[in-house]
Amino acid sequence: MVRPRSRYLRLKWYRPISRSSRSVRVGSRLKSPRLRTIASTPTGEATVVARASGTITRLTHRLGDPVRAGEVLALVDSLDAVSMTADRRVAASKTDLARRTYTREASLYRQGVTPRADMESAQSALAVAEAEGQRAPAIASAAHVADNGRSVAVVAPISGRITAETATLGAFVEPQAELFRVATAGAVQVEASVTASDARRLSAGDTATILLATGTPVAATVRSITPTVSGANQSATVLLIPVHASRDLVIGEGVQVRLHARSTAGGGLTVSDEAVQNIDGRDVLFVRTRRGFARSRCWWARAAAGWRKSSRACARAIRSPPATLFSSRPR
Repeated sequence: MVRPRSRYLRLKWYRPISRSSRSVRVGSRLKSPRLRTIASTPTGEATVVARASGTITRLTHRLGDPVRAGEVLALVDSLDAVSMTADRRVAASKTDLARRTYTREASLYRQGVTPRADMESAQSALAVAEAEGQRAPAIASAAHVADNGRSVAVVAPISGRITAETATLGAFVEPQAELFRVATAGAVQVEASVTASDARRLSAGDTATILLATGTPVAATVRSITPTVSGANQSATVLLIPVHASRDLVIGEGVQVRLHARSTAGGGLTVSDEAVQNIDGRDVLFVRTRRGFARSRCWWARAAAGWRKSSRACARAIRSPPATLFSSRPR
């Protein structure tokens, strides 16, 4: 006697068929709703700008070159640099004159030749000159005025590689114009969006997995979760940091993330609205089996904005192979 096949399909966690597909949650495993992009950490990328207007007269590095912090990337001939150099010299000369004047007035006052007021006036003028003498060199140093006194140096603030270059030899640039971008290898992060209910199950230090486009998994941890939700989908942002620096993580590449959160008592399966199709007035979910595509028999209730949730029986069925859950209807 042949035992009839069960009308219920066995499912397992899905692999999206397109970048626009949403996520599926099974037990304590969460998957990011959309394709995420690898970005630099706030201290892992820097914008290099010109501190004064002028003409670029020298370029010492090109796109992709490694650089060290404090290394000169370009020189800009600038009238502002000439003015800063002159101000620095004038301030130094005034400071020297004020110091000598104060020394003379102090000596005359001790001998009883001049009144105390003259000595105090010279002392006040020395303090003003010293303050000016500190301000002028500080301004020149902040602008990276070169030793020749007429150029401003464009200096790399961090060590890394040049990832963007807009500087052209002989071009005129304005102050604060972006000329280079420098990024540090390995200093990357990924921001994932989750619903408010999922955010309650996450905490700093939870484990996560970053899935590259090639399918390679990279271990990561949750650094922080925003305490508020925002956007049309009312989602919170989860910040992920890789456990180990990896060359596979390229800034700007699209990835998916898998969050390992604390399980809840509900135990249901949650999918996006895009994954649930309405056929003949009934909400169904398409799965791919060894014999082709088929419909699931689960009942889907609305859990949150943009999400649907199934019964606990469907969640148990998903943990068993060999069917694959799809987030869009097959053609």
